[in-house]
Amino acid sequence: MYEITNSQFDSAKVPDGWNRFHYRVKYRIHKRIAGRLLGIWLGLSILIGIAVFFLEFERVKELVLPMALGEAEKLSEPYHSHFHQPGNQALGIVEAKFRTEFSRLHFVLAELYSRDKGLIVRQTIPAMADRVVALEASDHHSLMTDKVDYRRVYDKGDLFLKIVVPIRDSDDNRIIGFFEGIYLVTPETAHVIKSRIMTSVLLVFPVIFILTLVIYPIIIGLNKDLMRLSRDLYDANLGLLVVLGSAVAKRDSETNTHNYRVAIYSILLGEQMGLDNIEMQSLIKGAFLHDVGKIAIRDNLLHKAHKLTVDELEEMKTHVRHGVEILEKYAWLENSLDIVSCHHEKFDGSGYPDGLIGSNISLRTRIFSIVDVFDALTSKRPYKDAFPLEKAIEILQESSGSHFDPMILEKFLLICSRLYTDLNDADEEFLHTRMNNLISKYFEVS
Repeated sequence: MYEITNSQFDSAKVPDGWNRFHYRVKYRIHKRIAGRLLGIWLGLSILIGIAVFFLEFERVKELVLPMALGEAEKLSEPYHSHFHQPGNQALGIVEAKFRTEFSRLHFVLAELYSRDKGLIVRQTIPAMADRVVALEASDHHSLMTDKVDYRRVYDKGDLFLKIVVPIRDSDDNRIIGFFEGIYLVTPETAHVIKSRIMTSVLLVFPVIFILTLVIYPIIIGLNKDLMRLSRDLYDANLGLLVVLGSAVAKRDSETNTHNYRVAIYSILLGEQMGLDNIEMQSLIKGAFLHDVGKIAIRDNLLHKAHKLTVDELEEMKTHVRHGVEILEKYAWLENSLDIVSCHHEKFDGSGYPDGLIGSNISLRTRIFSIVDVFDALTSKRPYKDAFPLEKAIEILQESSGSHFDPMILEKFLLICSRLYTDLNDADEEFLHTRMNNLISKYFEVS
């Protein structure tokens, strides 16, 4: 059962509606911004980290290739004398120097080729023979061009560099042969490479995080501007409700108390019926503007103290159509049109303008029709005095199932006595404050 506590009617204990709205939205938006920035930080760090990894991996050649080329030059140097003085004796000297130098270097495979791409000498490390076969290119000749060719290869945790280097004559720079080899990067060098890559990748995370921290206050500053604009929009939209509602109220009576009370009644009954935020916004707008069409009704008819004639009653009914015509031009108020157009429909289909029955009348309209009639019964009007609470309840009960939805009426009767006691004789200022505090939570920035 819905219970209204004293604190709900103690204006000293409830903060200003906008302040509550402002701080709720401010906290929620700050939390959302922080969460999204953390997600962006993590996502960017991962993406940039991957990019940095591949860039650093590509830069391996800057560290390894010069070392491999330096050793390849040492192995190729004896070939120059053989080229200028060919013969078996010179070839034997080349092979001896080649093998001697090979044992001091880091190649696991080294080969010398003539300028016709014929193999002159080949040297491998016996312990690496099986791996060399797997790593060696099947087509050597296609790699022998006038440019250095190299490939990085990872095998069983080791980094190899396969290179083919043209050997040029020191006198006229023409190609006189080719060197091909598989260079094994030393564990020390490999460690340096891995450390450099890991350092670069890991640095991405704190750098992006610092940038995120720098961006955060900028976004918060922009958010403050947005909050100011939101406040202006909040004030303008809700102010529009009050202004339009007041315009009607001033024509219908001297105060806004009816509009304020039906808005409060509608919110509290809507909460008991479990309406969501969107439904509550529509209910609040409709409660304020339900009689906006009375602006188009003649004063002498609107304030007539006696029963209306048939023709006058028909003219009075046109306020529904006028209200729809006024509000349908403003998109923000479109979701209030069902209450404006249907608040005189009855549950049994005997209402106007369309004779809608039961659930064909929207839930929020069925809610509003009960509180509207209740306040009309318990308020003084030009054509009648206010009914006592007991009499108003009796009239509502008699209209259960005909004018009103029985289920909604039953829930309203649980709270109407307390509402009447606290609000029926309250002044306009109290009702305005209470209404603002109740509606503020339903018009937050999402």
